[in-house]
Amino acid sequence: MTRRPSPAIVRQMPHDIPNTRLAGSLEQVLVVEAPEALDHTAAGPMRQAVEQDLADRDDAAVVLDLSQVELITSIGIAALLEIREFCADRDAPLVLAGLGDEPRSMLALLRLEGKFQYAASVDEAVGDLGG
Repeated sequence: MTRRPSPAIVRQMPHDIPNTRLAGSLEQVLVVEAPEALDHTAAGPMRQAVEQDLADRDDAAVVLDLSQVELITSIGIAALLEIREFCADRDAPLVLAGLGDEPRSMLALLRLEGKFQYAASVDEAVGDLGG
């Protein structure tokens, strides 16, 4: 059984574990806030947050809030791809929100930009996902 956090509580964790919250009109969208550096210290906890907190329901979706990300390493890229695969296996849409120029150029350089959906902000992403 998938553990689902209380909608009224935002999970506040140490700096290496991202904050998560449920959004959308039916609280079906898991929003995960990524830190400034999506590297070896942040990639695993971010992936684990998605795996633990994604609701087990037909309309579940994930928004990764990357608005604070300034640095993304190869391990961070690998985590994004693993999260993408995890979501695809569950038919849960994944949207990268607020992606800055540097991380986006890294994805483009690796020819991975087309593998993801994007939104300018978390609010836009949640709205696009029916929230």
